[in-house]
Amino acid sequence: MNIAIFTDTFTPQINGIVTSINIFRKELTNMGHNVYVVAPKVNGYCDKTDDIFRYFSMSYMFQPQYKIAFPYSLTAAKLSDLKLDIIHAQTPFSMGLLALYLAKKNRVPLVYTHHTFFNGYVHYIPLNRKLLQKLSVLGSRTYCNHCTLVVTPSQPIKGLLVEYGVTEKIVVLPTGIDLESFTNNNLNNNTRQRYGISKSTKLLLSTGRIGEEKNLDFLLKSFRIVANRISDVHLMLVGDGPLKYELIALAKELDIAPKLTFAGYLPRSEVIDCCASADLFVFSSMTETQGLVLLEAMAAGTPVVAVDALGVSASVKNSEGGYLCEPSVETFADKVCKLLTNDSLRKEKAAQARLRAEELSSVRMAKRLVDCYSEAQDLFKSKVNAISDQDYEKD
Repeated sequence: MNIAIFTDTFTPQINGIVTSINIFRKELTNMGHNVYVVAPKVNGYCDKTDDIFRYFSMSYMFQPQYKIAFPYSLTAAKLSDLKLDIIHAQTPFSMGLLALYLAKKNRVPLVYTHHTFFNGYVHYIPLNRKLLQKLSVLGSRTYCNHCTLVVTPSQPIKGLLVEYGVTEKIVVLPTGIDLESFTNNNLNNNTRQRYGISKSTKLLLSTGRIGEEKNLDFLLKSFRIVANRISDVHLMLVGDGPLKYELIALAKELDIAPKLTFAGYLPRSEVIDCCASADLFVFSSMTETQGLVLLEAMAAGTPVVAVDALGVSASVKNSEGGYLCEPSVETFADKVCKLLTNDSLRKEKAAQARLRAEELSSVRMAKRLVDCYSEAQDLFKSKVNAISDQDYEKD
């Protein structure tokens, strides 16, 4: 198949959507498909392959690291020449609108992955939140209902879209884990040495954007309880974002700053090393559509403790590989301490975590995605035939 992926965020940016695109792109290419990526330009960054099409973009006013692309270019004509079989949008915004236009123009099935719980991000726009939440629901419903097939990373997000009023076919398909990246041969295991953390110290890790939607103040308050119960413990936050300095101030206020490391954004290989070096992965976000970082930690054999919300519940089932808990700092801290103080239980959860990650390998998920593409082609043909029949009856 000739497949074009349209996205508003791509390398060199680091986030879950970019990781998902690159994982599927790698596996689809290995299967013999031609995969093209259509994304915003990033000043000073040059792609090393000719299968990536970049569009002029400007920084988003309220979050400069994100780009708003202008999907009007002569490049659109080149995309039409690719004889695409599938157009796969990762966004309903600028590049998603171009995907919708080209799909209709070239009569190609449009698949859309609903990656983001947009209601959880409206705080980045300085307008009335309730109004923005209503608009996000309307926008999601409208875009999804213009697609041939919609993909969600988890069952709870599928249910949410049904509540929004999406009537097109919805398929649940998580992003898979590239298990090869987590083999011992690919791990350096030098995270503790690099950051001066003793081997005997219980290391907690959390990765992701440092923003309000990640609920990190909850995590720090919970960690204070843990640190009061377990003296030799450390928390590492990998990632960056607008809330960083507020969290640094909060850490000082909670008197946990010496036990906290802000590592910033790290290359993927180093993030994997961090996962393998940690005793426990902790996650407090309540806005995840899947929680891919949880599965990455589990692939490294690191048990998890996470707040049970939205897509996270799909990663940790029946307490296999860790624990999900209600959004209570005390309950969260209890689960963390339970695992940190019981080596045999933690090893049991670690083994379960690896098995869960293997169930969602990138190879398996990519094969399922190809099945989704085939289904989208069948649905598209059925719609075209139905429209043709209606026109014939009118005549």
